[in-house]
Amino acid sequence: MDNTILVPLSSVDQAGVESSLSVFGYVVPTSSGGGLSVPLLKSACLRLVDKWRLIAGQIVWVPTTSSYAISVPLGPIDPSSRLHFTSTEERGCLDLQGGEMGGSEEAKTVKTPSMKYFVHKDTVGPLAACAKRGAPILNVHVARFEDYTCIGIATPHGVFDGTGQGALTQYLDAEIHGREYTLPPLQPLNILQTAFDSFNSATPPASPSAYDSTIDKAKGALENLKRELVQSGVKSVAALAGRVGYEYLWHRAEDRALFLGKNAIEKIVSKVKSEVKALDPSGSSFVSTGDVLYMWLVQTACADEAADETHTVGMMSAISMRPILSEVNEDFATYPHNCIVPMALPLTNKAATKNTPLAQLALTHRRAIDDARNLPYIQNWSRHINLIGSSVPDRRWRHDSWIMTNQSVARSTDIRFPSTKTVGFFYYFTPILPDHTIMMNELNGGIVMQGPVRRSRWNAIDRALAELMKA
Repeated sequence: MDNTILVPLSSVDQAGVESSLSVFGYVVPTSSGGGLSVPLLKSACLRLVDKWRLIAGQIVWVPTTSSYAISVPLGPIDPSSRLHFTSTEERGCLDLQGGEMGGSEEAKTVKTPSMKYFVHKDTVGPLAACAKRGAPILNVHVARFEDYTCIGIATPHGVFDGTGQGALTQYLDAEIHGREYTLPPLQPLNILQTAFDSFNSATPPASPSAYDSTIDKAKGALENLKRELVQSGVKSVAALAGRVGYEYLWHRAEDRALFLGKNAIEKIVSKVKSEVKALDPSGSSFVSTGDVLYMWLVQTACADEAADETHTVGMMSAISMRPILSEVNEDFATYPHNCIVPMALPLTNKAATKNTPLAQLALTHRRAIDDARNLPYIQNWSRHINLIGSSVPDRRWRHDSWIMTNQSVARSTDIRFPSTKTVGFFYYFTPILPDHTIMMNELNGGIVMQGPVRRSRWNAIDRALAELMKA
């Protein structure tokens, strides 16, 4: 008998991310003593593959359910056969334009290095390709330059979201440093799909309840999302591809990382939080550092552009469902697969984006999150994607679309590689990361916000950073 267990993936794993590869890219110094110990890193990866059998599994297509699953081996295995570990010696220097990320006073942009230094060319990401080729789930690539060494940890996005992939890096960190850790249980039934199936089959309550105000807010929040995310089809995909091409080719969108040190963050955030308190003396209003920095980035990027009321601006974020669903099933706290829900802010325009006080923009972002961070919103969204399937951003003309994912909770930068320290972090997404998609992560006491944005907008951000440094 085949000694395996089938771990099914959910509809969320196959609602748009199933064709993608997610890559965490780390930069560490190449010291005179050799820097990163590649053998120690590979040994830790092999031990993790042997212990966490989920990542030793193979992606398979299950005809009876018309979905993908992971066939997980339970008996003895050769871990090296289920790990794609590669390393190269590169000529010269990496030329990290912008320098290392780490100073508490720093406020700067760093050009994102080429993805080829973090992902081997043979790495497979789409679930269909993984199933066809029997490709490993865990892919690690090391590229050593004279000045820096690049380390890429890549997994199919259809298997893990940022939190799941971040958990993987935490388990790997524990292996590197000999700490004990607890792995999530293997689930022969996908608990997220089970929850979604119950949402889709349940009849919404007809009588009033204490949930009424939350339900009303959740309905409004879903309408905001429907305006920004549309059903995937020939027309919508072509529109997305055309607009992305327009941003990259005409507006010269560049993938850069904005690094803000601890003190630079304080200069931006403390003033805004004080203004929020002034707007609401009762103290019931709250904005996070992420709320402020996301809105600061969008507003600053548009500083040189016309205050056009007819040019609309849409902003989306992604939030984890784990805290909400954990109240129903505690296993969601360590659920490794895709478990995020998208949400959108109310539609605005260029004039409002430029002229609205930053404190008010941050409050708008926080309230939009609160309207979506509840069970009624998740229920409504699950029914919506059950009807339309995969979705893509609606990239209509005379409309700017911003997408923000705060990956800080994933703690992807907490990993300490053997014999060295991390001085740069970059996120990569294949086949292509849509323009104006921003990933936020913590690093060395500061925050990294990275993504492809118009060159002119990066220039406006650079000028604002220069002024911030003078303050």
